Amino acid sequence: MRELFALSRQVTLTVFVQALLRARQYRIVEMATLHRIAWFCMSQGETWVPYTDVDESFRQRPAYQEGCLTDEPDLSQYDEPGHEDSTDRSESEDEHD
Repeated sequence: MRELFALSRQVTLTVFVQALLRARQYRIVEMATLHRIAWFCMSQGETWVPYTDVDESFRQRPAYQEGCLTDEPDLSQYDEPGHEDSTDRSESEDEHD
């Protein structure tokens, strides 16, 4: 019963009802199959995802603010394709000897 409730919260009411009707028609009793039927019903028509209410106060949380201020990573080594750092190669060769 909990799994049905969870599925009803993941898809629109229309998709949920369509999936239940189809599952009943084919006498489906496994939740995994019901999930696949629901995703199939979603792919057949309704393309929008139900609205999700987002609490904007997450930006005030210390964990968010701490992560927001991290330094940008140095990705310059990826600028030139095929360019390898010779110091990294010589160190790895020493390790294998």
